[in-house]
Amino acid sequence: MKTRKRILLSISALLVTVALSAQESVQSSSEVTNRHEVSIVIDDIFAKNRSDNPIYYNKMEYGGYIETNSVSNSKVGIGYKFLFNKSAIRSKVAGYIGNDNYSNGNTQKNDTKKFTLSANIGYEFHKNIEKTQLFFGVDFVFDYAKLNENSTSNYNFNMLPTTFTYKNSTDYQALGFAPLMGVKYFFTKNLSMSTELNCKTMFYNIKDKSESSQNPSNEVKNDGVETTFGPLGNLSINYAF
Repeated sequence: MKTRKRILLSISALLVTVALSAQESVQSSSEVTNRHEVSIVIDDIFAKNRSDNPIYYNKMEYGGYIETNSVSNSKVGIGYKFLFNKSAIRSKVAGYIGNDNYSNGNTQKNDTKKFTLSANIGYEFHKNIEKTQLFFGVDFVFDYAKLNENSTSNYNFNMLPTTFTYKNSTDYQALGFAPLMGVKYFFTKNLSMSTELNCKTMFYNIKDKSESSQNPSNEVKNDGVETTFGPLGNLSINYAF
């Protein structure tokens, strides 16, 4: 009986010690003793069907109508920050690779390959309020996206079996800057979770090549400037050391 009580008292003391240590660790999160922070990042969590600027869509013309294919997907990446007392040098790389296939028996087949990449480097200022950190800054951004599509349609034309093929390739490149603001919550001194929002101004260039069994090869180039708010949902799990 005495042994059991000692074990219970030892376990209780250990739990109290761990709880107090975790609380102390959170409370001291405003003191920068860690200089490095690595993150797992998810961008554009809610952007699956977004199609409001060139990086997210590709237009394909079939005769008298235009079909818009969304190429926006959630991007997963890694981040790194070098921490100072009230600021940090920040960087991030995130991307998406995917393949969409559609088949309607022997009538229609479509294969679309997608690839997006975004690389950021910038500087931020931050202020700690107990377990919360508010931060703001600016990133310099490089965005790249590529979409390749191959489709085949079989139908009867004047009672004759006919096959229509279509190929399309779109490349998007952009450079720009993005003022940002965000909030971070500390679970412990080392572990935190954050989210942020930015306003990107990008100088972009698009190359679009297409060809079909009924039309010769066609290439279109376009460049310009765009401003967007995003990401449409951002979550980072951070570990400082």
